[in-house]
Amino acid sequence: MEEGQNKIEKIEGVISSRIVGDGNEKEIHVIADKTRDPKRIVRDIETIFQVEMGREIDHKKISIARIERDETERYSRRLELISVHQEKDKPCFHYKFSLDGQIIEEKISGSLIEGEARLAALGMLELLEKYDLIEGCLRLKNVQIIGFNTSVILVEIQLFRGRHYQSGVNLLGSVYINNNLPLAASKACLKALNRLIQ
Repeated sequence: MEEGQNKIEKIEGVISSRIVGDGNEKEIHVIADKTRDPKRIVRDIETIFQVEMGREIDHKKISIARIERDETERYSRRLELISVHQEKDKPCFHYKFSLDGQIIEEKISGSLIEGEARLAALGMLELLEKYDLIEGCLRLKNVQIIGFNTSVILVEIQLFRGRHYQSGVNLLGSVYINNNLPLAASKACLKALNRLIQ
């Protein structure tokens, strides 16, 4: 049942779900926002059960409750970036952050061709997607260092949403570097997305 619920909750527009039954699904209850027609959500659930789980589900067993959902409240998980540092002379960055009170450390590697700032920003976006903190697909468009003594970093991100990620929104974040370029690049990513992440 948990596998089924996890798959249902990845469907666009679904907020949460509950499957009632022992092995055989007797009822499927879903809470969804108002961005999609309930009939489409029901069809998506039927398809997931048939294709990914190898069994059919009667659409009459699926109930959908729709509620209004404030976009700024959709991602209420608490993320706090603690540190970012690069391994000496290597295209490898170590990220330390707190997520919902839990300390997490991750290592992201890339190519030296990308450059320090761009690679740090790419790593931050990869972690946001890995921990499911953003709905949609993120693409790093531009990283630029500007100002007197190169004191500010600007990061431009494109956020793609929708069923096939067809519509992109450009977001811009800027942070003072303060002698830590990888940390500043990562924070600029969060600034660009700050209306979607807490």
